[in-house]
Amino acid sequence: MSVDEVLEQVGDAVKMGATELHIVGSLNLAMNIGYFENIFTQIRMRFPGVCIKTATEIEDRIREIICPGKLNAGEWLRIMEIAHSIGLRSNATMLFGHVEQPADRATHLLKLRELQEKTGGFVSFIPLLFHPENTELGLHIMHKANPVDILKTISRIVPRNFRSIRAYWVTLGTKLAQVALNYGANDLDGTLMGEKVTHAAGAKTHRAHSQLQTYWHLSEELIR
Repeated sequence: MSVDEVLEQVGDAVKMGATELHIVGSLNLAMNIGYFENIFTQIRMRFPGVCIKTATEIEDRIREIICPGKLNAGEWLRIMEIAHSIGLRSNATMLFGHVEQPADRATHLLKLRELQEKTGGFVSFIPLLFHPENTELGLHIMHKANPVDILKTISRIVPRNFRSIRAYWVTLGTKLAQVALNYGANDLDGTLMGEKVTHAAGAKTHRAHSQLQTYWHLSEELIR
């Protein structure tokens, strides 16, 4: 996408009430850092009240299998620590339900908890369930994560020093996201306009939920 195309989409989203932009660009070797710096600068200049969420990461040895061209775990943790030390706050995620083992998830969560204990700079933890249907990695996955595994990941057994754990309905589905609110999650995440990444991989949830009434309805169902 050109910078003008990005700004046009941002403008449309802001008109609809968007307050946060989640920008992901995979690992495109044809794009250098200047391209992204220009986009972020232009967005900040034209839409100063909008929060930009970008440069999402995951960490542990599984990176060597699923994203060998990205930062290793040590580099990611060091960058997050530096960011927190200068007053920047960030989110932490964990993509799970692919080739990892329970021990890998535990290692991932422990590293996040240790850094949060040291800096307190993470705003929230967002577990992201992998959807294998339309991916090359999916060919190597024999079984998808079951609901019990998902709820264990969302629980606060390890990341208990995170104030917010988000149940991201786009990957979990609305029903399981509701259940997750009783197993450690305290935020139903995803007021979206045109989500593409997870749905391209095979998610069957709605591509957009931007109306607050939707979340009130889901919350009211839990109360009943």
